[in-house]
Amino acid sequence: MSIRRLARLAAVAALASVAIACSPATNVVPGPAMPARDTVVISDSPYAAYVGAPVRLAARVWRDGSVDPHAAIEWSVSPRFAARIAGDGTLVPLDDGHLTIVARSGAVRTKRTLLVRRSATRVAVAGQRVPGSTAGALVP
Repeated sequence: MSIRRLARLAAVAALASVAIACSPATNVVPGPAMPARDTVVISDSPYAAYVGAPVRLAARVWRDGSVDPHAAIEWSVSPRFAARIAGDGTLVPLDDGHLTIVARSGAVRTKRTLLVRRSATRVAVAGQRVPGSTAGALVP
């Protein structure tokens, strides 16, 4: 192989290297974010809870950059008169409004707000006969 041909191949290789290095980065889909410090993360809960309907909450404890699957979690709720929460994270709302849920493991804790609504006690469809009313009475 001639020196001229080797020079051309070297030039092509150099240009290819520059082109690859300068090309836009490929899209990288990130995985779940890892907390930068020890923390407790409450899993997503429903947008709203209803009075008297149990809601199962869950949380993860992150220590030293990874999930600690054996960490004990202590749950609490405020205001206390508005809900009960069991040690396994089962919440039973007793009144409507906003609740603050706290998950604690050792020295780390986090909180989340949950909206509680009253369940519908009666539903009527327009044009439907009302039970117990005089014949022909319709819901407007």
